[in-house]
Amino acid sequence: MFRFVLLIVSCLALTNADVFGSNSEDGLLSYVGLNNSRINEMLNSDGLKFAGQCYYAVMKEEYNNSSQQPDIKDAQEMLKLADVLRNFSDCLEDTSFDVSIPRFVANTIIFIIENLYGDAYDCIFKSNIEGLFIYCASQYNYTQTMEQLPQEFKNVSYCVAGKLSCSHSDIESFMAATHAGADLFSLLTNEEPGVPVFDSEVYENLYPNID
Repeated sequence: MFRFVLLIVSCLALTNADVFGSNSEDGLLSYVGLNNSRINEMLNSDGLKFAGQCYYAVMKEEYNNSSQQPDIKDAQEMLKLADVLRNFSDCLEDTSFDVSIPRFVANTIIFIIENLYGDAYDCIFKSNIEGLFIYCASQYNYTQTMEQLPQEFKNVSYCVAGKLSCSHSDIESFMAATHAGADLFSLLTNEEPGVPVFDSEVYENLYPNID
């Protein structure tokens, strides 16, 4: 079943991972792991160790025990998390190691958070967003295979967007977040993800204003 929580799959992966009390490498793998062969191959690499050290350091500074994990229903806490993740992403710039996947994940999560919890927050989260996803998903004949799920989720997001009583800019933010989340899911489940580079322009004008 399609659920709104898939929109912020990356945020949930972060907040549900035991990164605050675990060692840095295990925490990072919980954060970006899933079933990706390239990420698994990075387990003992210098790049993963460096990324783990950066991630653990910035998280430990802001969230020094597990009881301080951010609440995904609190806009201010989530926007603070985006700032913390930006520090993590910035830390990853200071190395020649391959940290393309952790950096892509961090930048995508920042983008998702800022679109869902910024100006569009009030309208999006006051809508019956999960009910709309369930209704729209029921209108399609989905196989829901791992490979097809991201594109199917994007298709459903257009249906949901058309039923939101929000401003056009809020709907654009919603669409940007859903598509970025779907692309992140696709990357993390792709056996050959390549070297990803996050580009926010890809998510502009996904829902043209026809008025």
